[in-house]
Amino acid sequence: MIIKILETPTYKKGSARAKWFTAIKRYDDKDVDAFVEAATKRPPVLTKSGEGEPPNGWVRYFEREEVIELA
Repeated sequence: MIIKILETPTYKKGSARAKWFTAIKRYDDKDVDAFVEAATKRPPVLTKSGEGEPPNGWVRYFEREEVIELA
């Protein structure tokens, strides 16, 4: 499935949402699997425990918020 950016929302600078959106924006018109693979290897944000969050959750979040579309 291909990532299509529908809108560019405004998130608080430096927030996890802003960093994940910046990361996914680089994959506009590209395969979602490529984004997931890249974000798994090098996540844009680490949790307090030092691990990355699953990129699939962020893909679903942005899709639910109608910021991206998977086609």
